[in-house]
Amino acid sequence: MTIVPMLYSTTMCLIKASTLFLLYRLFPSKLVLHILHALGLVVVIYSIVQGVCTLVQCLPIESLWNPTVPHKCLNLSMVLIVCSVLNILTDIAMFVLPLTQLRGLKLPRAQKFQLVAIFAQGGFVCAISIIRIPTLAKVDPFDTTCMSLSLHYPP
Repeated sequence: MTIVPMLYSTTMCLIKASTLFLLYRLFPSKLVLHILHALGLVVVIYSIVQGVCTLVQCLPIESLWNPTVPHKCLNLSMVLIVCSVLNILTDIAMFVLPLTQLRGLKLPRAQKFQLVAIFAQGGFVCAISIIRIPTLAKVDPFDTTCMSLSLHYPP
């Protein structure tokens, strides 16, 4: 139960970091550098918080595999929604940043439109992330074996 969500938050952090490094290589101005550092810091911090919240979602941790142990749990749905909102905000920032920088490039108009089309695919990622939020509200942290089935095939 705790390993997969921790891997998810780590993987998302690394994917976003690689995208931020790519953006820095493409647009190495001082302003972009400061924005990318701030975005990177936000991504790392919320990824760590999400990983820790996932790890200690129920205390004692033993209660995750032994439901007979008395325990107290976080509202995991709320944690996932908050992290998803932060994820969407960083996705939007990473989507808009290259589009603002493409104006200053001295390229033929056709190439600029092609680059805009490539970077605009980030808008698709933002839309999927937004659509995903209502699904997270339905997450039952204690019934992970049937969770995906119930989300896709309601009774």
